[in-house]
Amino acid sequence: MYKTFTDKTGVEWNTAEHWQDFGVTPGSTGKTTAICPLCSSMRSDANKKQKCMSVNYERKTALCSHCGEKFMILKDDPEWEERNQRHEKKIVYAKPVNNIKHDLPERILSFLYSRKLTDEVIQRNKLGHDVKWFGKTQAEMPCVSIPYFKDGELVGMKYRTNPKDWTADAGTEPIIYGYDDIKGRSLIWVEGEFDKLAVEVAGFENCVSVPNGAKSAGCLDNVSHKLKPIRSHIIAVDNDQDGNDLKNDLIRRLNPAKCKIVKFPEGCKDANDVLKEHGPEILKRCIEDAVKVPINGIVKPSALVDKLLEKYRSKDDGGFSTGWDNVDKLYRVKPGQWTVITGIPNHGKSEFLDALMINMITRHQWKFGVFSPENYPLETHLSKMLRKATNKAFGRQYNGTMTEKEALEGVEAFDKYISFVSIDDDTHDIDSLLKITEDLVLSEGINGMIIDPWNTIEHNRPKNLTETEYVSSALSKVTYLARKYDIHIWIVAHPTKMQKLNNGKYGVPLPYDIAGSANWANKSDNAITVYIDKGEGIPDNAVQIHVTKVRFRENGQPGETTLFYNKTSGRYTSE
Repeated sequence: MYKTFTDKTGVEWNTAEHWQDFGVTPGSTGKTTAICPLCSSMRSDANKKQKCMSVNYERKTALCSHCGEKFMILKDDPEWEERNQRHEKKIVYAKPVNNIKHDLPERILSFLYSRKLTDEVIQRNKLGHDVKWFGKTQAEMPCVSIPYFKDGELVGMKYRTNPKDWTADAGTEPIIYGYDDIKGRSLIWVEGEFDKLAVEVAGFENCVSVPNGAKSAGCLDNVSHKLKPIRSHIIAVDNDQDGNDLKNDLIRRLNPAKCKIVKFPEGCKDANDVLKEHGPEILKRCIEDAVKVPINGIVKPSALVDKLLEKYRSKDDGGFSTGWDNVDKLYRVKPGQWTVITGIPNHGKSEFLDALMINMITRHQWKFGVFSPENYPLETHLSKMLRKATNKAFGRQYNGTMTEKEALEGVEAFDKYISFVSIDDDTHDIDSLLKITEDLVLSEGINGMIIDPWNTIEHNRPKNLTETEYVSSALSKVTYLARKYDIHIWIVAHPTKMQKLNNGKYGVPLPYDIAGSANWANKSDNAITVYIDKGEGIPDNAVQIHVTKVRFRENGQPGETTLFYNKTSGRYTSE
């Protein structure tokens, strides 16, 4: 009905030249609501006329709160699309030559039959054979060639030997295996090409495999437009720790309400194991008996068995290391929680949080959303991050500074892990920030969100709520979002109640000293105060980290430790 456009962040827009094309009365300023032109006609009679689309005339955008579709008007800026695309990094993928050898020799057929694949499935997926060099054996080996198709075009090839060894054509487009089988209303997810083929033997063609094992949930970014019609995602990934991590990542990015989980028989790691050990009928039954992910706040104890056993068997359930051994003894980062960071102005709250973020990226490959108006402009904030990442100064005027090449390499690396939330176009309240956070979870797969600081948010407190009630409600939303998507959220909040001690210094602020009542202390999972004591005999670069609250004992305990700040690089060290 409308033209679509995918911007440089991967967000897909429905575009038109006039507001009337979307059934919206034109306006020049302000905001309004309207009936969504895409979903309203399909809703019940009682809701057909509900104005579920929020329109922002100044930004020329609109968003439907019911179906999630986004709309954009391009009339006043016809070069918008062209200018936006100039900023995209053009990637040219290699194209494999379509010379697949389908005359499978006996050795290759025996291998495929040992996996219980049928001739029908082998032929439908155009499996072939070749001879390739494999790193594990350091030799050329006969192998199965597995073609990857996209819209009927060959875009990639992987090769498999027996014993298990893989290789692939270099530089080809990384896509989901089974891209062209994304059809209908249901989709099965597995963790390997042979698992997808096994599921086909069991009677299901609507199956895809992530391309590079358990660490490749990011492949969703390139196929999001094909997933929109899917109403049910059946997750049948490997029954091991990596597979469990992939399962959790897929659930939170595909929407828990749409997901079902397949449970394999005892002793079977994946779908192909089930096919080999028990046959296609049992595999079919496993898929048909997939269990919905619990939603709507109703959880039966039996639904917790897998997570309970995972927790029981885990060697370390205390969260992720901060990168500083002395801080880890007091505080470790746990998904599904949120932390408030406070401190006296200019004592380094933001610097500490940025350093923690860089540690989480480099040590654990976490992805972050960052809303930090006090660090504007964005290029200034980015330069601070580059200093911490390279351990060097930024700018030609400094000795030992990073080179331009190092800076650009750092930006390219950060592009995979950091998404800034801009303040150029609009003022954000807590609801819009949490909506952006949710969008970043689904589009980028972020693990952490930084809101720095709280007082820069637009607080539209209803007249019927006291400040205490408003803060309580807002922080409850933060807690809910962190738990729902299993991410960690950090909020920097300035204290307002600072009293001098007898020695003339300000004491260490506590969460109770933050504006908005004791809810900061009561509702946060963790609380940290960054404090600089300029006392006699204390090094100038010493920064005290006071962990004043840890809700769960397994993640740490209240206490104090010291880090040392390097003014050149912005890094913190424990010595």
